Amino acid sequence: MSTSFEVTHGNPSDEELAVVVSLLTAAGNSVQATDAPVQMSNWARPVMRQTPAAGPGAWWRSGLPQP
Repeated sequence: MSTSFEVTHGNPSDEELAVVVSLLTAAGNSVQATDAPVQMSNWARPVMRQTPAAGPGAWWRSGLPQP
């Protein structure tokens, strides 16, 4: 993959250009590394965040096993 960029304003030093090139290279490589699907944790699923309805006996029902 060959890309190029152009400095349109200012006069950066060689060190500053090296930093920009290294950051752009790292950003470009990180996108390719995350192509694999990410498995969602069970703790992030909405089903795990259900709360019992408010009302009489809600505290008692909150300790019961959920179906």
